[in-house]
Amino acid sequence: MSMRKDIFDKLVLYKEKFSSRDNLKPELARCLNYLIHNGRRNGLHLNEGVRNKIKSIKKRLSELQLQFTRNLAEENSYLLLSYEDLTGMPYSFIEGLNFDPDTKKYEVTLKSHHFFPVTRKCGNPETRRIMEYYYQSRCQPQNTKILEEIIELRQQEAELLGYRNHASYIQCEKYNLPFNERLELWDFRYYTTLVEEEMYTINQDEVMEYFPLDFVTHQMLSIYEQLLNLKFSYLGNVQKWHDDVIVYRVKDGETDHLMGYIYLDLYPRPGKFGHACSIPLQAGCLDSNGRRQCAMAAMLTNFNRPKHSKPTLLDHKEVEQYFHEFGHLMHTICSKAETPLFFGTKVETDFVEAPSQMLENWVWHPEPLQYLSRHFKVLMHS
Repeated sequence: MSMRKDIFDKLVLYKEKFSSRDNLKPELARCLNYLIHNGRRNGLHLNEGVRNKIKSIKKRLSELQLQFTRNLAEENSYLLLSYEDLTGMPYSFIEGLNFDPDTKKYEVTLKSHHFFPVTRKCGNPETRRIMEYYYQSRCQPQNTKILEEIIELRQQEAELLGYRNHASYIQCEKYNLPFNERLELWDFRYYTTLVEEEMYTINQDEVMEYFPLDFVTHQMLSIYEQLLNLKFSYLGNVQKWHDDVIVYRVKDGETDHLMGYIYLDLYPRPGKFGHACSIPLQAGCLDSNGRRQCAMAAMLTNFNRPKHSKPTLLDHKEVEQYFHEFGHLMHTICSKAETPLFFGTKVETDFVEAPSQMLENWVWHPEPLQYLSRHFKVLMHS
């Protein structure tokens, strides 16, 4: 439809007078709203004089954007680098470069097939620096002028459409939300989710269906049994502070020696700590008689409770958090310190998170992810 005022007016008229009568299917109703919405973004609801100005601006913007892209595509500059400058580059890469007999150096262009291999593999930091500098400076004189004109034209267009600036126009119109010119702290996760969904097609709601809590817990324990040579045993009839708490006995997988007990308090309730943490309950250090006592530690999280037809489902960030906090439990249970002063997580501050950060890394690798995940419906019918 672009700048067709006649079509826009007919669509608006149809929506106002006939769309309810025709009982449009959801897709067609959405299409109608989308076309009208885009028409307003193009200023088709405004008077002819304003529309002509917007049309002229859009035409010039299109020309500038095309010229900006063409400048980059036609840029053919290169750097002359010696063999020493290219230390660490594969022979096959150097062999493919043009050699300048006058300077005895190689021609390295700023195209991606040269830029990325050099910045990834070249062992000379100065070479990487100058490659980065000149790559980011490509077409700087001519494209800077283009960008300056684009910024000015976008401001003019936004004002003609009734917005303070281009950012307000894009955010408010694209997402139908007010935008106050700032990205606030509380907006961060929202826009991160938009990026995931729109740029990477990640739907966290669908991802969650593959991480039912009970299954993840079982598989996580199995991973730690293999990794740390431990043996976990569920204890049902033991004293605990709430019925939600799950208790496991932990033994050495090789010697069957009792190492301690872990308590998993996974669901929210009034008065409970509202975040996630690991709490040492008893240090597994040496007692006054020189005998090692059992280590005891608890993990607190606030995962959603199971619903009528669904078990508790975790998003990937929660799975990572689960592994992280469980890593603190393992740090406590596996500690061999003799005194309570240095037992478990009572280490130097800059190291206390290290074991958990290493152990949480499992949830970013394909093999353990496949082992940890199963669609909850498959489990319900198996």
